[in-house]
Amino acid sequence: MKRIKPILAIALALCMILPLAACGTASPTSPSASPSDSASPSGELGSYYIAYALLGTDWILNYMEQRGAWGVKNAGDNKYDYYSADFSADTMQSGTQNMLNAGINGLMYYPAYPTLTPTVTKMCEDAKVPFVIFDTNPLPEQNAGLLASPMFAGFIASSSYDNGYSLGLQAVKDGYKNAICVGGHVGDISHDNRISGFTDAFATGGGKVVDEARCTDPSEAVQKASDSLNAHPEADCFFSTTGSYTNGALTAMKNYNRTDLMVYSVDIDTDLLKYVREGTMVGNGGAAVAIVLAAALLQNRLDGHPILDANGKAPWSDRDIKNIYVDASNADDFERCILANEILTPEIFHQFVWRYNHDVTWQTYLDFFNAYNLDYLVSIHGAA
Repeated sequence: MKRIKPILAIALALCMILPLAACGTASPTSPSASPSDSASPSGELGSYYIAYALLGTDWILNYMEQRGAWGVKNAGDNKYDYYSADFSADTMQSGTQNMLNAGINGLMYYPAYPTLTPTVTKMCEDAKVPFVIFDTNPLPEQNAGLLASPMFAGFIASSSYDNGYSLGLQAVKDGYKNAICVGGHVGDISHDNRISGFTDAFATGGGKVVDEARCTDPSEAVQKASDSLNAHPEADCFFSTTGSYTNGALTAMKNYNRTDLMVYSVDIDTDLLKYVREGTMVGNGGAAVAIVLAAALLQNRLDGHPILDANGKAPWSDRDIKNIYVDASNADDFERCILANEILTPEIFHQFVWRYNHDVTWQTYLDFFNAYNLDYLVSIHGAA
């Protein structure tokens, strides 16, 4: 096992922060909640044992787990653990049961296997353990069941479809016509939706997806991408559903001496920024902030102050966070504000946690979603 005075709205804070940042003279501001307004994480509210369900070990999944760990630890004086499913639904189920048996108080669940989600929901209900989901949409027919569960504390994610669609539009703008898509297995909703989004947008400019290289896990990406490239020499670009599969596409391109292909990738990582800076790749990323905020939702539920939407239900946000477009012009800021450092500062994060900000509501989150972009992150981290 591995391991202000309360704000009215984040957007109002930005009105003060961003103009100063534009002048290059501001230092990051923080909420002004006084100690008397905030409960002590190690005091009356206590601490909790929280587990994170890790789908498997690749760059982006490890990165998301680390952001989740930061959120759990900064939300309170909590004990944290994670378990890896090693890209297996059976292992995900057994790992979840093992953690529930170990006495966890809360679960951050990654719903990568749609058929498993109702089972995990029932497991958490039986154990009376609250849980949140993030990053990946469940099947639409499962939404009502999740919202009806007394243990469900909320869902936050960016839109996988929109993330793919935006890069498909960029590929159209750039003039490409024949794309190979590479990504996770068919049935992984996140990857399915990203490819659907890219395909739909690409078609608006007369583009065609000539093949899909779908992989059980990232270790298959080189072979699957190579097979697709060999079968489709007319391909002029790759679309990758996440950075871990992008590396496989890059290796395939090198093996076939096809480094002329343009690459569009969701979840740009540090190693891929080399290609972004060279102008042979563009992409998007930054949606891992959803995992951080999901940790805040879980903390609030465990503290007895759950965040609820306007209908009195656990909040559901699957399109509000927008991935940040990354090209050579902003690669340095993207790396500094998202990859090399935590996305949020503790002071900003505490605005979403009731024990630090008693005025927090779902609107606080919604205002943040509206404000979230790279300029905002530069404003809180400071100019380079």
